[in-house]
Amino acid sequence: MKFEEEFMVPEGWADKLSQPGIVIRCLPGLDEVVWEGNDRCQLRFKTHVGPLRLIFEGFLAIISKTTEHWTAEVTLKEKGAMGGSIFGHFDVHTVVPGRVRLVSEIHMEGRLAELGVPLMKKRAEEIAREFQKNIVNVISF
Repeated sequence: MKFEEEFMVPEGWADKLSQPGIVIRCLPGLDEVVWEGNDRCQLRFKTHVGPLRLIFEGFLAIISKTTEHWTAEVTLKEKGAMGGSIFGHFDVHTVVPGRVRLVSEIHMEGRLAELGVPLMKKRAEEIAREFQKNIVNVISF
């Protein structure tokens, strides 16, 4: 599944989005992040799909970074009863000053994928909207 979101941020704040540490803290449900150097971290976050509570653990690695763009690879495994994995890429672009584009492409395996694409896509879109709100709130302060 591929998601693209574009949104406005206050002028002069887009440069904060070039800092992965700030952006990662905005992930909805983030429970823990432990950096292993500047370009890799361990993640743990919690979310839900309908009545199912999901706990994910894994890694995020920055694979390219400039002042206007960075890309990360993410590998997560669901640690609860559901099982399954999520793999993907996450891109943050400063399109023009004050305008940011987030692009993510994820692939699911195991029982997560069996929940059905429409259900998982709906939840992923909800997470993307919440993520966008969190970013605007964090960088506005």
